[in-house]
Amino acid sequence: MLDKPNKFIKSEPVQIPEPKKWKRSEALKVAQKKYYEKNKKKLVEDQLKYNYDYVRKPHTCECGDTMKYSAKYLHLRSDRHKRRMENIEKGIPAGHQPCNSSYECVCGSKILHKNRTQHFKSAKHQKYLKSIVMPPRDNLCMIIEEPEETTPQIRIV
Repeated sequence: MLDKPNKFIKSEPVQIPEPKKWKRSEALKVAQKKYYEKNKKKLVEDQLKYNYDYVRKPHTCECGDTMKYSAKYLHLRSDRHKRRMENIEKGIPAGHQPCNSSYECVCGSKILHKNRTQHFKSAKHQKYLKSIVMPPRDNLCMIIEEPEETTPQIRIV
């Protein structure tokens, strides 16, 4: 692209010099290797100390979460942190989610919004639904007709 002349400017194309590729000399490589072997124990201890102080050190965020210090950057940009900070600003508990709100079902159970599908399959709810659809009577026959296009119809004979 840069070699191609610009049709709007009547001048020569700009040549960008390539950066120098630095190479370590063999003498420097040998000197660095000797230094590492000589001071290996001290270098490893210093690295472990750095890791403990800055990477593995627990950090408590203002939203209430605890994480490793190295995970702080990602946490501050996460949806979880943003949601928790919004909750704190509104004056509700930080960990509250709309799916944690509870309500009372028609069958008499108190359930969480997030567990409603599981509750609808429970024996208690199914028993309640059967008691509403067909009240218990003696010598009663029930026929369920399921047309393809409409909802099932119950006929009591």
